[in-house]
Amino acid sequence: MTHDDTAPAAGSVSIGGSLHGGAVSTGTGGSAEASAPAEAEPREEPRSDLPAAPPGGVAGRRAPGSVSIGGDARGVAISTGDHGTARFEASSDAVKDERYRDLLEQVRLLRRQLPLFADAEGVDEVEAELAETEEEITRTGTAAPGLLRRLWDRLEQANTALGALTSATALAETVRQLTG
Repeated sequence: MTHDDTAPAAGSVSIGGSLHGGAVSTGTGGSAEASAPAEAEPREEPRSDLPAAPPGGVAGRRAPGSVSIGGDARGVAISTGDHGTARFEASSDAVKDERYRDLLEQVRLLRRQLPLFADAEGVDEVEAELAETEEEITRTGTAAPGLLRRLWDRLEQANTALGALTSATALAETVRQLTG
């Protein structure tokens, strides 16, 4: 009997407890996406009966990029491998102002549609501004006027490429209303 002592080609994910809300991607070209609605029930306390590290073999045999979580994991995104991506979206319920909740939904919709226009001029710049806007709204519940003006400018510059998308038009109108 022989034993293979080589590490796997891509990192692995081992969770010794539980995963509540998240996205996991491993391997070349992998992708994972998840979103989480607002929790209806209070969170459970972390379990203390879980092992300190999950079972899964000798650490020296794991591939670079391997992830081990010994307990509970909540709201995570994990990606390993050459082209793996993972994205976890928390609920937009934390955003109290309805205008910014709408803006956040429009930003996320357009971000999901942008890969269709990946080769179009100005799309990378729009994506960068959308990512920054999404991060600021989810972190603070609002977006600074300067950020909204930059987003507006990027949307106008990419108007030829994105003009056919009703989501881009709706987002531009919402940004215009918020900036006056």
